[in-house]
This record gives sequence, C-alpha cells and structure tokens, in this order.
Amino acid sequence: MKDSWESCDSYEYYMGRWSRLVAESFIEWLSPSSGLKWLDIGCGSGALSEAIIYNHEPTVLTAIDQSEDFVSTAQNRLSSRVQCIVGNALSLPLGNSSVNIAVSGLVLNFIPEPEKALSEMRRVTDAGGTVAVYIWDYAGKVDFLRHFWDAAVDIKSEALNLHESNRFPDSNAEALKRLF
Repeated sequence: MKDSWESCDSYEYYMGRWSRLVAESFIEWLSPSSGLKWLDIGCGSGALSEAIIYNHEPTVLTAIDQSEDFVSTAQNRLSSRVQCIVGNALSLPLGNSSVNIAVSGLVLNFIPEPEKALSEMRRVTDAGGTVAVYIWDYAGKVDFLRHFWDAAVDIKSEALNLHESNRFPDSNAEALKRLF
C-alpha cells in the first residue's frame, strides 16, 4: 500500500494534536544544546520543527517533506525561522556534514527504504552530531490509534488491511534499534 500525504488539513485534524505532544516530549528527551544546525526530515505540518525552534534556538533549521502542501503549511506556520523545502528522505538536498542534528518524527516507517534514509541522515550530519527519529509503536502501545482502527474494523471488516498494527508490525522500539 502506498501512502499519500498531500492534504495537510486532513492530517492536522486527525493527528496534529498528537504530533505536537510527541514532538515536545522527543525534544525534551533529546536534550540538545542551543545554537545548532538542524534538519527535520518529513516535517509534515511543522510540529517537530516548531518544538526545535521554541526550545533550542537553532542557528539553522531546514525542514524537508515530499508534499508541497505540507511544506507550504510548515513554512507559513514557522515563517522565516525555518527553511522548508520539498525533498526526498532518500536523497537529501544537503551537503555532507552540513548539520549538527538530523531528526525525523513519525515518518521512518512510511519511507520505503528506511535504511537508505538513515544513511542519508548520517551523511549530512557532522562527526559527533546526532541522528534521531521517533515513530509510533503501531505494534503495541499506541492505544489511541489502535482504538480508532479497531472501531473502523468493527464497522467495515475490509479496514483490517489498513489497521496500522497490521501494516507496521515492526514499528516498535526493538525493530528501530535493529534498524539503527
């Protein structure tokens, strides 16, 4: 199944509030210093970029997404504090060692070649820098999405193929550790 991330409004209505909450927690956990050069891959509507801006005062923040609508929304939301560009996680439009921190939130499991995306993140991150991602634990602990999909399956059994615990059985901490 190919996911299509084109409508920012739909995403914000469905997931926006959750994306903002987890972005804040992730940045707090990451605990980086201020004044660094950042890259946000799969920036979506800008939740993670916003958490970076308001908590760690980056000198540079580049946000990349493959959807023009998401990039436009994120740029409008975050103004000149970030450079939002349309791009592909498998071929990042940045030079080698050009950022201190490369992050990605709630995206890696949707990328067809996550190993290649991580390789690209490492390529653009300087020596001693940080590459970090987070995803929903679709296989187990993301109750609000599990309840949603369980209800969808109860209404229409064909939704079982779309149930994210079935689509992303390896979206959990152990699989992410192996991938890294």
